[in-house]
Amino acid sequence: MSEVEQVAVAIIIEDKVLLRTDNEDIVELCRKSEYGTFVEEGILLDPLEAVFLLERGKIALSLRDTTKRLSVLDAMLMFSSKERDFWVKYLVYSDLRKRGYIVRRGFSEDLNFMIKRRGAKVYEYLVSIIKEGRRIDFRTLSSILEKALRAGKELIISIVDKEGNISYYTLSRLF
Repeated sequence: MSEVEQVAVAIIIEDKVLLRTDNEDIVELCRKSEYGTFVEEGILLDPLEAVFLLERGKIALSLRDTTKRLSVLDAMLMFSSKERDFWVKYLVYSDLRKRGYIVRRGFSEDLNFMIKRRGAKVYEYLVSIIKEGRRIDFRTLSSILEKALRAGKELIISIVDKEGNISYYTLSRLF
């Protein structure tokens, strides 16, 4: 059996990615590393999770009613056409995952992700992504910080430069 046949298959249905649960290894990986949401039909993956698992060779990705497998580039282009700044969000998502964090989408446009350390019970941090060169005033930064503090989380600002390099800064209240 070839490697492609051994990986789990995820199907893109409209804006959702459904991972079949007929592969016990991928189910265990999703449980252990907290990928996706378990639903009756399988595991519902966020597009960011799907591309990350595809890039790492853990899943194959195809469109509904086809057997053609998408490449990482195909998946990136497709999801980028549906979501603004998908590539930048993916860069940060991927970097945080590679650093060992569990990553979920945040709850607003300016609080992009919630993250926690592997094994932690609750999400400890909120991450806001800022592209290099984007002007941001102190009121906006203060507003983002206040949202994070009201949620009881520490704020991390992620700055992505034009080359895709990422710098992280924690932000806290002065007083």
